[in-house]
Amino acid sequence: METAPYSVAEDDQLSNDLIESYKHAQYRFSKSRLIQDLYTAFVKQNIISHTLKNRKDLPFTLRNEQNDVVTNENFKGKLIPVDFWASGCKPCREENPTLKKAFSVYGKDNFTIVSILIDKQEHRKKWLAAIESDGIGDWTHLIIDLNSTYNVIDRYVINAIPSNMLISPDGTIVERNLRGQKLIDAIGNHLKTESFITYTYVGCCCL
Repeated sequence: METAPYSVAEDDQLSNDLIESYKHAQYRFSKSRLIQDLYTAFVKQNIISHTLKNRKDLPFTLRNEQNDVVTNENFKGKLIPVDFWASGCKPCREENPTLKKAFSVYGKDNFTIVSILIDKQEHRKKWLAAIESDGIGDWTHLIIDLNSTYNVIDRYVINAIPSNMLISPDGTIVERNLRGQKLIDAIGNHLKTESFITYTYVGCCCL
């Protein structure tokens, strides 16, 4: 899979650290056009990413392992972690045990997981092999074909993987980029407050 040069996962703490580091060194950076341009782009992306929370008008139409068409409408009424990932992305694969634990604990009629692979269709065999190897075939798997002009990546502001978001039963994004136990806890908390919830988890590499 071709990936962008920056394969650092999105993370709120990392974003905060970068902002603070820039503030402390702002005077030294002020004469660097490159640093200024990079920081401006980072801030814009950070703002866009955070404004996605509480949005629910972000539909998708993708294909699963059997090449069947699946849309976001298939998951209404459930709590969904949507995980953007890639089979060749080690940090993405390291998140799979967390997803397996979440599915084992909460997997039932009002909860499921949606893993969305970001890759090219010609790498389909590697995708299917990774699903089998990691033992994550119990939930829905979809693929974003990088050869396609249909760009879910831009719609969901995915600029690095692994990346994920938690989507409520009515389709609202309620959390973004939670890892490990934080994701498990968030699922539990939302299931307590929602009658029916669906999580969609998205994993991906930097694009």
